[in-house]
Amino acid sequence: MRAARRPAACLAFALSLALSACGGDDGDGSDDALAVSNVAAALDSGSELSRLVAPLQASADLGGLTGDAARARKIQNAIQSFRALVTNPLCVRIATDTLTFLDVSFEACRIGLLFTLEGSLHAGVAIELAGALPSALVVTVTIPSLELTGPLRSRRLAGTVELRQAIPPAGAPVELTGDLRFVNDAGAELSLSLGAEWTVANDCVTFTGGAQLSGDLPGASSSIALSGEQIQSCRNQCPTSGSVELAYGQGKLLAWTYTGASTVTVIGPRGKRVEVPLACGGS
Repeated sequence: MRAARRPAACLAFALSLALSACGGDDGDGSDDALAVSNVAAALDSGSELSRLVAPLQASADLGGLTGDAARARKIQNAIQSFRALVTNPLCVRIATDTLTFLDVSFEACRIGLLFTLEGSLHAGVAIELAGALPSALVVTVTIPSLELTGPLRSRRLAGTVELRQAIPPAGAPVELTGDLRFVNDAGAELSLSLGAEWTVANDCVTFTGGAQLSGDLPGASSSIALSGEQIQSCRNQCPTSGSVELAYGQGKLLAWTYTGASTVTVIGPRGKRVEVPLACGGS
């Protein structure tokens, strides 16, 4: 598994990582299957929240701009992107000084076909310069509270993250580090430290990274470690590629790959295999 700088998720993935069970296995693979199904559902809804923070990444037209001009263009682009992201732009309220910060609140906003978003975030915007030209966009995001509600579960999130991307982006991925706090729909309080990178193109998200989850975890688990490689998820589809490793409990390790199918074959301890249906796409 990878750790630290490229450790399996984006902000979206993080918000959705509310595992409801990862205790000791009863021998028939039921706990393994439950752990995997929760993570898989998290990945699917995570792709929606990747689109949510995508407006804060660098825009292609920032190349050649300096200082305040680059920041003003970045914030204006982000405002337009946030409003275009949701079904009803009137559900998004925005405050900004046009140069250094952006406050965004969501009031019963529909994202995609299945999710509703409530809450707010504050983004501080800075431009790193190489000589007289901008070299990177750095956005520090403070999240007082965000709640994502879907057909199967809900999650509440607070914390801070940092997004970084080269200017001009030229296909470079967004890099993310963060420390987040969750409350899942079962009332469990969880903490997550993560790092990730991802790209958004043609309505698909591809991300790589990892995360360490701790807090009110069930069973004997004191923490859960997650690592993912090149996971691609397109809107309203099951993930089409990528691999995941999930470690929990007393040294348990699960691994699976995505193929676009509605199920995954999970390889567990001692080569045990469990077929797990995915709650993804339009299901």
